[in-house]
Amino acid sequence: AGIQQQASEHGISLLFEAFADRAYDQDGKLVTRSLPGAVHHDTALIIDQATRISEGRPLTASDGSELFLQADTLCVHGDNEESIAAVRRICEVLASTGRTV
Repeated sequence: AGIQQQASEHGISLLFEAFADRAYDQDGKLVTRSLPGAVHHDTALIIDQATRISEGRPLTASDGSELFLQADTLCVHGDNEESIAAVRRICEVLASTGRTV
């Protein structure tokens, strides 16, 4: 049984987190930081990925395939120079579409 099913059987609610500023591989795993492109530094790309995740639209995985992620929360890493600007814009964009921020 999957983790979500096991949690449900025990009365535990799970929230799934996705990263707006990280690249994913075709299996939905984070691309290791030692590889180029693993961390997004372009604010527009970060905002696009956050929007796609929140709307249930596919991301482009590191191999070019489409990847759908189920996420209840979004994370933006604080060690990324674009973090503050990206978070502000993500909040504006999500709020403008009626999503909870």
